[in-house]
Amino acid sequence: MNGHYSKCDFFNYKRKDLAKYGNASNLQLNEKIKEMQKRGEQVYHMSFGQSPFPLAEEMVAALKKHAYRHDYVSMNGECEAEYYVTM
Repeated sequence: MNGHYSKCDFFNYKRKDLAKYGNASNLQLNEKIKEMQKRGEQVYHMSFGQSPFPLAEEMVAALKKHAYRHDYVSMNGECEAEYYVTM
């Protein structure tokens, strides 16, 4: 090469010390799911937010009510949330 790299060269680069490692496990799972779907198997693929199940109306209402709260919570958590999760 003459010092210029194509986009393909950049994206196909893998460090030699990482050559023995494969793809990330979540990407491997994605590929397996695609294969299963191609075979006509019914797959509930929920790992990336693709749930086939409808949300409960109470959840929709709560999400709408609190949509403006988009900041991360403290590392110590929120006592009220912890209380309801452990009920």
